[in-house]
Amino acid sequence: MKPKADLAGIWVAVSLVLIAALPLPAQTTYGKIVGNVRDSSDSVMAGVQVAVTNDATGESYTQLTNELGAYAFNTLIPGAYTIKA
Repeated sequence: MKPKADLAGIWVAVSLVLIAALPLPAQTTYGKIVGNVRDSSDSVMAGVQVAVTNDATGESYTQLTNELGAYAFNTLIPGAYTIKA
């Protein structure tokens, strides 16, 4: 019986190592920039065009703020960005 117990322990250990090495779906190489646009009286501003530009590549993305003045640029490659509204 001893050899079967040893093999079972080894099988469990190997299985755990293999499972731990699998990539998780939540891991990503992208970043995001989120924020909101407000005026000088701190009121939200809907429909404002916001642009983010990657400083290294010059690639630019634009979108309009929603009814809460919010914007979100998801799936950006890592780097420095300039934001303009």
